[in-house]
Amino acid sequence: MSAVRGRSGRKKFVATQDQRDIVKGLAGRAVPQALICQVIVNPQTGRPISEPTLRRAFRIEIDTGQTLVTAMVGSVLLSAALGTKPPCGPPIKGDMARLKAAMFFLERRAGWTRGSAPQASGKDHDRASRRP
Repeated sequence: MSAVRGRSGRKKFVATQDQRDIVKGLAGRAVPQALICQVIVNPQTGRPISEPTLRRAFRIEIDTGQTLVTAMVGSVLLSAALGTKPPCGPPIKGDMARLKAAMFFLERRAGWTRGSAPQASGKDHDRASRRP
């Protein structure tokens, strides 16, 4: 029974900090919510929590988990492209790996595309295109 008079049933699920850390890590790695539920056990029932309970109790962790992992991967990618030490581990020294990291970063973040020649623009380009 609930501690509140006139209310029956279980008490509201309250997440622990360990559970919050687990959910944030799994959500950041794009683990489906149905599988995350199997890892988080409700101490009152000894059974996994439901998806609605997961979304209600861990909304912030679900929303921020993916953002944090994306930021970490972006930081490592940028460090590789620049040849600097990433936040974790040694710097990437291979020139080909650094070149690929730089190209990937420029394609995704700067709008570059592979295989397209630069387009000339300005006055000189307009005059050249009008010549017979």
